Amino acid sequence: MFEITNVLGETRPVTQLYSWNEDSKDYAAYNCPFCCSAVSTQRNVVACENPWCLANPMMPVAEAQKLRDKASTREREEIERKRNHELAMIRIREDNERRIHGYQEFAIRVRAVNGCLRCSNQYHDKIRKHRAECPKAA
Repeated sequence: MFEITNVLGETRPVTQLYSWNEDSKDYAAYNCPFCCSAVSTQRNVVACENPWCLANPMMPVAEAQKLRDKASTREREEIERKRNHELAMIRIREDNERRIHGYQEFAIRVRAVNGCLRCSNQYHDKIRKHRAECPKAA
């Protein structure tokens, strides 16, 4: 295989190489390692023709650097967003566990005094007792 260098001096190996024979002539093409555009030798093209590709020799270095900076900023924001999401999920899980634990403790207190868990569950601060059957059970 061979490598392609962009206008910023970064080099990447070509991973996809294609070849074919047409009219008894051998042709080859490859995917640009920077933008995945097809580059064909059929039209005597050696460099990527994609105008937004960093491997295009017509790309100004200042513009290429701006694109690179924008991409790195986007990548950092994505990493930060994922980290914040993971922290939020941990917080939600801990809150749910705390809520379930609090409900279990409340249920133990209600059962300890023979209270009605259905009716006490509405208020969470008061334990309800009935002299007869629970009206919600029917």
